[in-house]
Formats: sequence, structure tokens, C-alpha cells
Amino acid sequence: MTYKSVLLQLLLTTLTLTLLSACDKPGNDTPKEKPASPVTTDKPKPIVAAPLVSTNKPPISKSKSKNPRRKISTAILHALSLLDKNEHQAFIKTYMPPKFLKKILTSYTLDKFLEMLKEKGKIKNIYTSLTAAKNVKPVYNKMRNRATIKLKAPAQAISFIKVKRYWYIR
Repeated sequence: MTYKSVLLQLLLTTLTLTLLSACDKPGNDTPKEKPASPVTTDKPKPIVAAPLVSTNKPPISKSKSKNPRRKISTAILHALSLLDKNEHQAFIKTYMPPKFLKKILTSYTLDKFLEMLKEKGKIKNIYTSLTAAKNVKPVYNKMRNRATIKLKAPAQAISFIKVKRYWYIR
């Protein structure tokens, strides 16, 4: 049982007890005068305990993936937003496969590599390819770790590879 699930169960138990004590309806009783002494004559309220049930399941999250690279559709939109903002270095670091990026950075600095891509017009081609790909459904391989989106222009297709749980542009 994780710390979060124990904390959640404790919170639910406290909330249940609070609601149960608030639901005490004294409407049928006639109002009593308070005694002059500091000693109260009211009966103590019973304490209701809710059982703690462990399901050993993580808490349900409304959003399964916070990182946009976990799905190709959100990865494309995020990549386009990075390119729109001219955050080319962040784009390269985020969407180039880690092994390939490591290999490139042994020969070039990130700035030099980015400059070469811009000179060859690759950044512009990637942007137009991603823009065309955002409304096209990808075709996956059997293991679902590679995907291809067929395009008309400027490239024939754009490919993605999944490394661990994130998608990268190949």
C-alpha cells in the first residue's frame, strides 16, 4: 500500500466521520436549557468508524499521461507548438531519439547541429510534415513501437519510434 493510498483512505475516513456527525438531526427533540454549571448533561455522541479497505490499486487519474510524448497525436501537437515558438533546441532534445541525439552530440554541438538543419531546410520540412500529419492516423508495426504516417508532401511519410514509453521522430 502506497503512502498516497493510505493518505487518501485516512482522508475519506475523516470525511465520512464529519458527514455522519453533521447529519445528527435533533429536530424531534425539544430545546433544552443549558445548565448553569460547566458540566454538560448531553450524552456523548457515538463514534462511528469506517473500515479501511485496501484495493492495492493506484489512485485513478483523470489524465493518464502528463507527458505529450506518450501518444503520437499529442506528440505532434506539442512538437508543432515548440517549432511555432522557435524553440528549436527544445524540439531537438525532446523529439530526437536519445541514442541518435547522443551520437550526434559526440560530433557536433547542439547549436552547430541545429544550424546545419536550418541551412538544409530540414526544420521547415519537419514542420510542414508534422502539420500535414496531425490529422492522419498512424500505421503501427506489430509490436506497436514504430509508427508511420503516410503523407503527400513534402515527404512521403514521417516515422516515429517508441523508446520506453515516449514517441520520438525518426
